[in-house]
Amino acid sequence: MSDFIVDESKFLLSEEEEETIFEEGFRFPCGIKVGSLDDSAECWELYTSQCGNFNLLVVLPELKDKWVNSGLLTEGDFQKQAVNGNEVYVLFSRTSSKLMRLTEFKAKTKRAALALLSAFTNTRLHDIESNLRDSIYLEDRSILLPIYSLVGKLSDKALYLNAIRSKNEDELLDNKEDLQGGVNLYFVKKAFKSKNLFSIEQEGILKSGVPLKEYFDNADESSLVLSPVILEEHFQLVDTTSENYVLILDDLWGKALVATSLISQMSFQAVVIDRKQYFILFLSKSKCIEQMNDRNWGINEKDAFDLSLAIRKTRALIPNCSLKDSLYVQQYGYLFPLTFNSHEEINDRALLIDVLEHGPFAMSNFMNDVSNAFLDII
Repeated sequence: MSDFIVDESKFLLSEEEEETIFEEGFRFPCGIKVGSLDDSAECWELYTSQCGNFNLLVVLPELKDKWVNSGLLTEGDFQKQAVNGNEVYVLFSRTSSKLMRLTEFKAKTKRAALALLSAFTNTRLHDIESNLRDSIYLEDRSILLPIYSLVGKLSDKALYLNAIRSKNEDELLDNKEDLQGGVNLYFVKKAFKSKNLFSIEQEGILKSGVPLKEYFDNADESSLVLSPVILEEHFQLVDTTSENYVLILDDLWGKALVATSLISQMSFQAVVIDRKQYFILFLSKSKCIEQMNDRNWGINEKDAFDLSLAIRKTRALIPNCSLKDSLYVQQYGYLFPLTFNSHEEINDRALLIDVLEHGPFAMSNFMNDVSNAFLDII
């Protein structure tokens, strides 16, 4: 892979021209219009759509072919587009998740840090050799896309530590002997502890790289386990190579939720893993699923409306529960509380205000009148 060379002569432009592959306002057959150019290199460009709901990664055919041939992406991930007599390939990604240079990404939450671990895991299942120093991080596909340039190689561990470093820490630029090898959950937990970042006591219930079918009969034949993106005492959210996460609840919390009318119509399944009983639920990656005290999903106005309604519906069903650390499952329109009878003061309005004021946002902060409209829902 290191000998991959892109013929970019048709696409290279002088600095004086300052042109881009697409002009702002260009409309794709799907209706999405090109907005601003956010970043670019010799063989790719990154735009935001005019509606603000999508990131657009535009690449040359040779680069697309390399990603597809190595199994990092599929042909179906791209849309071919003719422009100025040439062909390019466009990948659309929601602005709720990150699409950016790995070197520009900073994991500010535990969820973001674990999601990056999953991307390293997935990438190395397909490509164990390529230098990821100049890669593009595609969060909603859990993948790191190498550019195959001549930039000096940096180990995966060094790249990961750079992504979780504080503002006061220097960037790692060399390959220290103790940073050789791949990134795994053991390394990540050790890094969290040494930097006093996040606490993780649990081990992953499912093993990385194992076919999902080995655990669940109804799983997709080709799906593999990646790594957990949420690790808590009573539940785990596990990333996979499919379009779904696997939510795994321990017997205690699962039965407590089943006993409420909150999940009476949901398709929980009871399974046994390593002689322990769990409840599982397959959840689409296209919807938000995260803890309210560890948010990573970039919300837009539609997401904010859905969350406001979910808070109201959950409170109506379980009046005394605490939602501060609950698990929000957008796909089903509810929050799963960990505490059903809280002795603390209930203030759902303050919880929603925190989300509306601090995000994270898909694009930009909400206007005050928009935020007030969401607050009126609860």
